[in-house]
This record gives sequence, structure tokens and C-alpha cells, in this order.
Amino acid sequence: MLLRLTRLAAAPLLLATLAHAEPGGSAVSAEAGQASAGHQQRPRICLVLSGGGARGAAHVGVIRVLEEMRVPVDCIAGTSMGAIVGAAYASGMSVQEMMDALDALTFERLFTDAPPRALKPMAVKADDFLPLATPEFGVTKDGLTTPKGVVNGVALEAELRHLVKVRGAHRFDQLPIPFRAVATNLGDGTMFVFDRGELPTAMRASMAVPAIVAPLNLDG
Repeated sequence: MLLRLTRLAAAPLLLATLAHAEPGGSAVSAEAGQASAGHQQRPRICLVLSGGGARGAAHVGVIRVLEEMRVPVDCIAGTSMGAIVGAAYASGMSVQEMMDALDALTFERLFTDAPPRALKPMAVKADDFLPLATPEFGVTKDGLTTPKGVVNGVALEAELRHLVKVRGAHRFDQLPIPFRAVATNLGDGTMFVFDRGELPTAMRASMAVPAIVAPLNLDG
């Protein structure tokens, strides 16, 4: 299954998946809580963060305002830059920590798998004059064919590991704030929602920009 960046056009469906968090967890839907004997539960709030490249970093400012207004966030879902910011916050990073980490990121650090050109041998430098990517768009008997991407995402995923406060595989309902990352299944064009695994892997799949970052191959 090849996974790439998507758009949050199916947010209601995504919120429905968050509504079915495991018993005892804090993930809930965006619907208002049901009245209980003696008092009314407050509405549960799920923060849905879209993409937008560098502009997506503005999500951090939104989270800061929500904190200042003491608006609780019960669950988070995001795609592309929204998945990066959402995963970082859901894993326990503070707003200031996220701002510092994002300020330190550069396009070169995120989207360059090779060492600096000055360190390459001459034979390898000659490859710089070759096309970055060849056209691969089309439909075959095996499904949709798209460019693999200029970079394979190794450096990208390594950088993303510095943006989360948890290590190893997890059920995303067990994070400090339950989280979902959204990507697109290139095989059939459907939305794929990450609810477990390694956070950096889910983040990398969600922001695999077509023709720039190779899609994530998950489970073959």
C-alpha cells in the first residue's frame, strides 16, 4: 500500500473514527456530550489541522491561542503540516518547543537525502545534471502510477523524530492527546487514517508531496 499526502475533505468520517477510541481512553467525537444524571457534560473538542506547507506552521499559533483561552483539546487529526504540528502537540511538546523546533527546520534538512555536494566524488556530482524525476503518471492494470519522488524521505523521517516526545510504536489513542494522521492510499485513492505505529512514520506518509517525496510503502 502506497501512502501520500491527502486533503481533509472527509473530516466527518475522520471524527467518526476518533469517536470509537478504546474504552477508558479520552478520544471522543466532536458531538456534544450526552446529558448525564445531575449535570451536562461539556462538548468534546477535536482539533482538525489541514496542510499548507510553511503556512501550516500557523497551526502552532492557533494552539497557543486555544491554550491562552483555556480551550481544552480532546483529540487531534491532521494532514501534511497539520499532521506534523498535531503529532508534536499530541505527543506532549509544548507550544514553545514546537516553535523552536519548526524554526530550526529548513527545506534542505527535510528534503535532501544526499550529503552536501562538496563531499561528493566527481562521478556522483555528474548525476546532478540528470533529470530529477521522470514522468510516471498514468493508469496500469495494477492501478495508478505516479512519480516516486525526488527524495526517498529518509532524512525527512529522521528530522520528524526530533519533533515528537515518544519513541517506538504506539496506539495513538494512548498519547497524551489522542491523534490521527491522514494520508491517501495510492492504490484506490481512498483516505487512510493512521491510528497506531510510529508517529514519525505516520507524519512522513501524510506529508509525502507527490513527485517530491516518495510515497510510504506500508505492508507491501
